[in-house]
Amino acid sequence: MSRTLEIYYCGAPEVTPLLHFPESKSIAARELMVQAYSGVQPQQTVAGECDDVRVLREAIAAAQNGRGDIFCGSSATAMRFLLPWLATFGGRTFRVDGTEQLRRRTVMPLVETMRRLGVEVTFLGREGYLPLTVGGGGGLHAARVEIDASESSQFFSSLMLMAPRLGSKVRVVNTGKTVSAPYIEMTAQVMERAGVKVGIDTGRADVVSPDGYRPQAERRICADFSAASFFYLVAALATPGIELRIEGINVECAGMQGDSRVMRFFEPLGVRTRFNSDGSATLRRSELAEKPKLFIGNMEDTPDLVPPLVTALAALEIPFRLTGTRRLAVKESDRGAVLRRELAKRGFSIVVEEDSITGAGTPRAADSGLAADPQGDHRMAMAMAPLACFSTLVIKNADCVAKSFPGFFRALAQTGYTCKEL
Repeated sequence: MSRTLEIYYCGAPEVTPLLHFPESKSIAARELMVQAYSGVQPQQTVAGECDDVRVLREAIAAAQNGRGDIFCGSSATAMRFLLPWLATFGGRTFRVDGTEQLRRRTVMPLVETMRRLGVEVTFLGREGYLPLTVGGGGGLHAARVEIDASESSQFFSSLMLMAPRLGSKVRVVNTGKTVSAPYIEMTAQVMERAGVKVGIDTGRADVVSPDGYRPQAERRICADFSAASFFYLVAALATPGIELRIEGINVECAGMQGDSRVMRFFEPLGVRTRFNSDGSATLRRSELAEKPKLFIGNMEDTPDLVPPLVTALAALEIPFRLTGTRRLAVKESDRGAVLRRELAKRGFSIVVEEDSITGAGTPRAADSGLAADPQGDHRMAMAMAPLACFSTLVIKNADCVAKSFPGFFRALAQTGYTCKEL
């Protein structure tokens, strides 16, 4: 059973804390798939590894070791990346399933493309959703594959990763709207580090790999900017002058991760980033001479930054309008709805529409005192927790943060918060 935590704020730490974050789960997942397509057995679980990466690692090992039942946990990344790879096993059929949360997330666009490639996929329940069976097609070949990846760039990335198994030169085409483009660029960079040439243009990727993947023996570890975004929130809500140091955040990592845009988003909120020579970064909360009159941002490419950014803007009473938020409704929870409800409990008001979230910058009303319920969504839990700087906060199902950041509450405690199990 997941824990319920009581969180309260004791004041800024006297000494600048050094925070240890998990490595980028997006990079790690792509590297695991490159190894899987190369026939490399995944290494043992890394200490502090998030659930999404652990589940993917274990699923790859299960398939390689002859098991037919593949469990994806609550990881949509694992589901989307594994299905094309499982289809390359000639003569084998796999049953793929996940948690109830994952069963609510569609995989139909990917399955439609796989079926056009000749892969047998059978849904065992609701059409378009897990559980399903996928029959290995073995010698699959194609020079061009198409998919509507307007719901998730991972659909597109999963086919990019598969492309070297389809032929020496393959064009992957997105027939829908391109979303989260930085993650497609990340996929290309990981593939190129493994010897595959990838050319990205609007709505397509040309993959050239006459010799397949040649994965590197040594990996470069980058801390996760998506995880770091919640400590930009912590810094934004803290007293000016506070500094937080993050290990593994550096210029190279910023270049690979689209969510490094958190640096730009939070600078008008008084949080500045300095890269250090030892490979760490320091966040410093500066005094704001004047609050922004209206903060405007397009979140189409960085939807995971919406929860910490909206929370910070509402709490700092800064008027804002964020667009490109429609896909929040199909994440681990309906994030727009959860943000609206949970912020209202703490006395903050926002307006959530189909593709935008706005706030009028109104002063905080009374705290309801009701417990925060993140609906099992890791990013909702991490976005709500720093609001304990205003008043004591109880958060249900706190362990859901393990999906992306198992050590989140330990790191939060280093920044002046006390987290007590009830």
